Amino acid sequence: MFGSKKCILGIGGANLDVHVAVLARPIPGDSNISKISTSPGGVMRNVLENLSLLGEDCSLISAVGEDLFAGSILASCEKAGIDCSGVYRSPELKSSCYVSMLGEDGEMLIAGSDMEVLESMPPEHILAQKEAAGRADIIALDGNLTEKQIEAALKLAEGRPVFADTVSTAKALRFVPFLDRISLIKPNLIELEAMSGLRCASEEDIKRACTKLLIRGCGAVAVSLGERGCYYAGRSGKSFFRELGRSEKAVNANGCGDAFMAGLIYGSIHGMSPEESADCALACGSLALASSETINPAMSADLIKETISKYRN
Repeated sequence: MFGSKKCILGIGGANLDVHVAVLARPIPGDSNISKISTSPGGVMRNVLENLSLLGEDCSLISAVGEDLFAGSILASCEKAGIDCSGVYRSPELKSSCYVSMLGEDGEMLIAGSDMEVLESMPPEHILAQKEAAGRADIIALDGNLTEKQIEAALKLAEGRPVFADTVSTAKALRFVPFLDRISLIKPNLIELEAMSGLRCASEEDIKRACTKLLIRGCGAVAVSLGERGCYYAGRSGKSFFRELGRSEKAVNANGCGDAFMAGLIYGSIHGMSPEESADCALACGSLALASSETINPAMSADLIKETISKYRN
């Protein structure tokens, strides 16, 4: 189930994260006493750092500016063992930034992101990364990419498995024209509604919405459902709801979705069944939720096994 090192090429966001953790019940329209911290982030950068901690060989195609944030972002990638030779440097735009506010329960209240520098990355830059793509066992994309960049990334993939993280409701729609070229897509519930055009108020609604994406050609859909676990549906006909025990205390919800995506990729490249991959993803999400940092520094293949065993046995 857990095997030798694999190679993942990730194409998407890398930025500086600013986290605002409100220490009491949030009061809208007022200044709230909070704990504020910064860390390197970005959906794809986070996914790859999790995979690097799991022992994989990771490369990143993204974009940064020529500013202090860029130095911090690239240094964090190098420290995590992520190859950044494919990162585009813009001389005109500032590096991306993401700001989130968390409630006293650790759940996100609201967030904002400025990803202009990534959207400025020429599709030709992506197409030029043939060497990195040639080494990859799987290519991962996130919804911070424009449709033209997604199209270039799919061309670069040349038949390799492509996993996509939708990121947000608006950005999820960018993948809709390309569903027949995506092996697996990971939306949350509201992103699934946006992509399918269907309301998902029940389990049957979720099944219908995923079926609509499968009919459009997507290989599989893995819907993250928070405390309820996830729902998986594949064109092979296999579908199921899956839960794994949640961390005893939610410390920080930032990074849970990124860790979940990393677990799906890890399970796939190591030949796990859909059920085993879902368990792997849920365990990664649970470990992220239990950490005060966006990326749990203790993330490891052994800890995933222990977490799954704890709840499955």
